[in-house]
Amino acid sequence: MSTELKTIKGRYEAKHHGDFTVDYEKNKLYITRFAGGKKNGAMLQLTISQENYTQLTQKQVKKLIKVLSEAFDYEKNPSD
Repeated sequence: MSTELKTIKGRYEAKHHGDFTVDYEKNKLYITRFAGGKKNGAMLQLTISQENYTQLTQKQVKKLIKVLSEAFDYEKNPSD
């Protein structure tokens, strides 16, 4: 059994073949919780399209939260 938790609107780069132009297309990120079995417990699935998804354990989600919360801290993560 799974539970859809949230849908987040975003965008992706739609590159044109044959030239170097880039457009941005609307996209959605679907976040779903599901049972990952005895070994993994509850897990999250991040889906961008039906063919592109990532499944994360609670431990991996905690790591992702830390990375995302520090993503705009330019002292910890300076830009090139």
